[in-house]
Amino acid sequence: MTDDEIEKLAEKLIKKLMSQFEKDPLPPQPRFIIQDELGEHKNISEQEYLLMELERLYDLEDKYVVGEEYEKAAIIQNKIKQIRLKISKL
Repeated sequence: MTDDEIEKLAEKLIKKLMSQFEKDPLPPQPRFIIQDELGEHKNISEQEYLLMELERLYDLEDKYVVGEEYEKAAIIQNKIKQIRLKISKL
């Protein structure tokens, strides 16, 4: 094949790929991959990730309140509010 033929073939291929993508775009992929205690990876949705993060923050907030670290607990409360707002928008 000559360089011109290769160039024309590449242009045709790109046009076909673009038109196919416009007709049938790729489905959304999971955005979050977590690793469990055994080292196994798992794809999860954004909502599942935020719920896990919320649980972690509640535990951390309880730890700070028991330790009478109220300033740190207040910071965690703000983070909890932000995550709850994100979850409600999903």
